[in-house]
Amino acid sequence: MDVFGLVGTGVSVLKESVQFYQIDLDREMNEEALTVKNTFFAVLNAQNDVASDQEQVANAQATYNDAYARYTAGTVAQFDVISAETQLANAQAQLLVAQNDLNTEKANLDNMMGLPAGTDFTLSSPAMPPLSATYNEADEIAKAYTGRPEMTQVKLDE
Repeated sequence: MDVFGLVGTGVSVLKESVQFYQIDLDREMNEEALTVKNTFFAVLNAQNDVASDQEQVANAQATYNDAYARYTAGTVAQFDVISAETQLANAQAQLLVAQNDLNTEKANLDNMMGLPAGTDFTLSSPAMPPLSATYNEADEIAKAYTGRPEMTQVKLDE
């Protein structure tokens, strides 16, 4: 016999605790998904940086070759060759930094996906989903706030 209603209260508290921890689990899953997405896009960005820097090196190499050919023909000063060589060296240094950044981001993604270190892959940019014809910014913000586990957790704490 439960004269003071302690059993019912205890059961109610346990049910609320289960709900609280489920919400906490949902929040952790959202944070992990965000981390993976951010790392995915960091790899894409690093791949684009490497491609851009490779073009810079190719352009600097062409400029150097042109300057050297003109110098050997006697139409430009040696300064132009040295200047082009400096630009080429700077572009090559930038490319090395970009390649190191790409390797680092790929290693982070390898780690998150549980792949062996050094797994080689190339990511492609996902297509952007079309906006709904009935898109309303205020409605989407309200939906985001109501769907956040943190907001539900705060209400449950209250």
